[in-house]
Amino acid sequence: MERGKLSPETIDSNELELVALKQAFGKMAPEAVRPKHIWDYLHLYRGAEAPVRANREIALLSRMFSRLVNAGALDLNPCTGVERNEENARDRLVSDAEFDAFLTFCRANGHLDEDSPAKRTSDAGRRLALAAHVAYLTGKALGQVLKISRTQIKDDGIEFGKRKRGARTLVEWTTELQAAVDECLALPSKITSTYLIFSGDGQPYTATGFKSMWQRMMNAWEEAGNERFTFHDLRAKTVTDTTEAGRKASDLTGHRTEAVVSKVYDRRRIRKAPAAR
Repeated sequence: MERGKLSPETIDSNELELVALKQAFGKMAPEAVRPKHIWDYLHLYRGAEAPVRANREIALLSRMFSRLVNAGALDLNPCTGVERNEENARDRLVSDAEFDAFLTFCRANGHLDEDSPAKRTSDAGRRLALAAHVAYLTGKALGQVLKISRTQIKDDGIEFGKRKRGARTLVEWTTELQAAVDECLALPSKITSTYLIFSGDGQPYTATGFKSMWQRMMNAWEEAGNERFTFHDLRAKTVTDTTEAGRKASDLTGHRTEAVVSKVYDRRRIRKAPAAR
C-alpha cells in the first residue's frame, strides 16, 4: 500500500486489520483464495462477531488483490462481487453527564491498564481520561491526539498539521483545554516526554496499546452498569455539540468541507432552527 497517501490513523487501522487477515489467510497462497473463502470470512467466521470490522478487513484485502491483478500476478480478485455485511450509520451520542461520569470513572480505575505488582498505583486511568478529554475538546482523531508533541503547543493554542486534503488547524485556548493540557504536562514520567499524552516511562502510547487499554476500561465501565461507546464517538460528540452551538465543526476537525463532517459525525437527533420569521 502507498503509505505516503494514507493518514496515520488509516495506517494504524490497516495494521490491525492485517493481523486479523493473516490469522485467516496467512498460510494460503494468493491464487488459492476463492470467493467462497471471502464469503465465509465475512459471514461465518470474522463477520459473525464483528461484521463491520470484517467489511473493512476484506476491503483492505481486496485492494491488495487488485494490485496483484494489475501487476499480472493474478487473473482475478476473489473479493470482487462477494456480498458484504449490511452497515447502519452509527448514532451513539455521548451526553455531557455521561462523559463527565466516564472521566471520573477512569481516574478512579487507573489500575486497569496493566496486570503487574505495581497496578494498584498505576495512573493509566488518569492518562486515558486526559486523552479522551483532549480529544473531545479539540475534535481530533485518536491518531492525532496520541501524536501531539510539545512543539505543537503555542501561545494561542494547539496547532495541528494538514491531513490528507484537509486544512491545518489551530485549536485556540479555552480555560478547560488549558487546564487539561497543563495537567498532561505535569504528569510524572521517568524521562521528560516530548509528547502531550504519554505513559509513565515518558513514551507515547501506540494506537494498538491505547486501544487495548480503552477496551479494558470500557469493559469495566459496562460492568458498572453503563453503556459502551467508542473513542471515535467522542469526535462525533464534538461535532454535534459544536454544530448545536451554531459553529462550523470543520474549523475544529480540519475537514475540507462541512458536508463531510456533517454526514459522518453529526448525530443530532432533532435538528433545531428558528422560524422563518
